[in-house]
Amino acid sequence: MAGLQTVGSALLTLGLVAVAVILSLYERLDLERDITVAVIRSFVQLAAIGYVINYVFGLENLGVVALLLAGMVLFAAWTSARRTKEVPNAFLIAAVAVGTAAVATLILLLVLGIVPATARYLIPLGGMVIGNSMNAASLTMTRLRDDLAEQRLKVEPPGRRTHLEDSASKRPHSPHRRHQDHGDHLPARGDGRHDHRRS
Repeated sequence: MAGLQTVGSALLTLGLVAVAVILSLYERLDLERDITVAVIRSFVQLAAIGYVINYVFGLENLGVVALLLAGMVLFAAWTSARRTKEVPNAFLIAAVAVGTAAVATLILLLVLGIVPATARYLIPLGGMVIGNSMNAASLTMTRLRDDLAEQRLKVEPPGRRTHLEDSASKRPHSPHRRHQDHGDHLPARGDGRHDHRRS
């Protein structure tokens, strides 16, 4: 029965593709070749993914499963760090957050006996937990970065010079400014005004 459903779904999909090709020919859109290439490429990709998933789900060594989950955690941390480049140690923060969430969730599911310790259950559930944790970590670090940027004056220590102030202090003074500064210290004339004539 399941085999008939699979064949029926495949025939239905090919029928929809045929409809798209017929419409392209009728409207002279010249998309027949692109549609055919896309269908063949999708078939090859899905078949390859199916074989990989079948192999992974058939693993009985929990050490290999743990390595796959660790690789997923590192990839998620790298993706999260790319989204928050301005945050210091973003990769380390994301790796710790995502790894802790994944390990705690999977251990709890195993201890309570909710899922068996097999790759068929651990990898899909671990992938969902890791994906959600990655999004949560990215959103948290992005929000923290934006809030600190907006409230910088409130979180800066009182006597600390900011980066903008340091840049301004290192900027050379213009000749006009130096002339005004020297002019402020010239002695005053008898009428109370400063004498700006050079000696």
